[in-house]
Parts: sequence; structure tokens; C-alpha cells
Amino acid sequence: QSCLLYTSHSHEPYTAPLDSSANLKLPCTAEGFKAELMVSQQELKRAALEKMAVQLSSLQYPLSPQR
Repeated sequence: QSCLLYTSHSHEPYTAPLDSSANLKLPCTAEGFKAELMVSQQELKRAALEKMAVQLSSLQYPLSPQR
């Protein structure tokens, strides 16, 4: 068996082998997956907002006409 883990630094899955003799508890529970999904969604939203901010900052608006 294995558990797919996602790190905050990479969107590449890391397959961790599960060793039944190890006492390490990996987040292979529904709660663990839900937490990882929420973190991934937040990272995607942050990246989209940063990209949008860069695009908006590069726009040039016409000067308002003088009255």
C-alpha cells in the first residue's frame, strides 16, 4: 500500500510506502486528505491572485481628460 502526499513546495505527488511496523501516522485518513486538498486549493487561489495582480499592474490606463 502507499499514500499519496502533496507538499506545499511542489505539486508533484510523493508516494510514501506504508510500513505496518512503523508507528508513524501519515495523513492517509479522510481528514488528512481533506486538509491537504484545502491547502492545495488555497495555494492555487493565491497563485491566481498573484498572476492577476501582475497583469493588472502592467495595464496602462489613459489619463483622464483635463476639464
